[in-house]
Amino acid sequence: MGIDNNVRILTFPFRGKATGQFQIRRFHKGEHGMRAAKGRRDAIAYFLESDKFWPPLPSIHSKFDTIFRRVLSRLPQDVFDVVESNFIFVFDCPELDAFALNVPPIDPPPEDGKTRTIVIFSRVWEFDSDALTGLLAHEIAHSFVPQNREYVDDEAQTNATARKWGFKKELVALQRYKKPQSSSDKML
Repeated sequence: MGIDNNVRILTFPFRGKATGQFQIRRFHKGEHGMRAAKGRRDAIAYFLESDKFWPPLPSIHSKFDTIFRRVLSRLPQDVFDVVESNFIFVFDCPELDAFALNVPPIDPPPEDGKTRTIVIFSRVWEFDSDALTGLLAHEIAHSFVPQNREYVDDEAQTNATARKWGFKKELVALQRYKKPQSSSDKML
């Protein structure tokens, strides 16, 4: 069996735990990329094993794997295509024994030249599954609405987009964890 140059083994040191090694795939379009996968489920599985998650999902929490599968499977196809090509997800993982994380750019660069990075902070780990689903859908939706300088308007448009994708119940669940900051937060 030959060597797969698209697979890397990463080692992450964890506080109070053994060092973890995780196999990740270098994401790329083409014959062996997600576009060659047979359907959305395979594309999602490939994406979740790719180098677009830092640290790799198995290293942080199995709950996130489930949440990402739920959100990615429900996105409209055109939105999913952009997410799989242009997005990187970074987790603030308190168990990771590191001071910083250098997230490499997407290679090759996305067609539109815009990489979107979503950073997920550890304070959301206490959220229930519906709230995490709502949060992820909301953060992805930010990239699909024009952003202006008005926080209230941006949040209202972002929430409307996530609701249009079918995440209304999850946005309501997310609201339980937020402090009301504006009228847009109440429009869920």
